[in-house]
Amino acid sequence: DYVPGIEVRHRLRSYGPMGARRALDVAAQIFAALDALHRRGLAHGDIKPDNVLLEEGRVRVFDYGVGRARPEAGADAGLYPATPDYMHPALFSGGRPDARTDCFAAWVTAYELCAGRRPYAVRVLRSGEPLLAPASVGDEGLDRLLWAGLSGVLGDARAAWLAMTSFIRGRHDLPAARPATPPAGSLET
Repeated sequence: DYVPGIEVRHRLRSYGPMGARRALDVAAQIFAALDALHRRGLAHGDIKPDNVLLEEGRVRVFDYGVGRARPEAGADAGLYPATPDYMHPALFSGGRPDARTDCFAAWVTAYELCAGRRPYAVRVLRSGEPLLAPASVGDEGLDRLLWAGLSGVLGDARAAWLAMTSFIRGRHDLPAARPATPPAGSLET
């Protein structure tokens, strides 16, 4: 069915990062959708800005591509169930999409909404090394929230949704949109 609105990817390309309050509202709605899906024992498998539609204050998650094969070229060619830029590191070593991997992709998306860039390059995700906190988005509290999600502390969709809504309600001083400043030795590709 046709749904009027704009894909988050298009919104980011056209206007840059969202203000923190709007970014967290969008991300909270993504986590609410994931919570409903996960409670039914399903995983999305490919959460990313391209699969999220903004529709007059509402967010719609679409393209439920669970387990879709994605061949990659090169020496370590294989089948990946998601888009590498948003994949949980476990998926690079043969893991299957589940609630945890969906939540990681949603946290990567949340970071991108705030920063205008992804927190990690694919080579970092693929390496199997422990992830480090990404570049600051310009607000220490928001950095802590995003890192809690990316590090897996908030790896459950319901916990993530509750944490985001609590953060939004308690924070009236959320910063305006600012791109993340890549640290020395940036993880950008």
